[in-house]
Amino acid sequence: MSAFTVEVFYDESCDRWGAVCSALGIVTEDDTYESVMKNVLMLAPMMFSDNNLPGNVEDMRLSFVNVCVCHPESTPA
Repeated sequence: MSAFTVEVFYDESCDRWGAVCSALGIVTEDDTYESVMKNVLMLAPMMFSDNNLPGNVEDMRLSFVNVCVCHPESTPA
């Protein structure tokens, strides 16, 4: 089984959701959390195959981690 971590974040400065999975080479953004998740789920099998990673794409597992993007200028003192 191949396991990959996808970092999902919301960036207030541009009002966009994003996701990154360095191991698969995925970087995507969209207006909603749901759209970003759909993008990742669509891209992951293609990137797995395109990168000739060992194992079967059917056995691939994704872990999603929500990451906080903090902007110091908007943080209360």
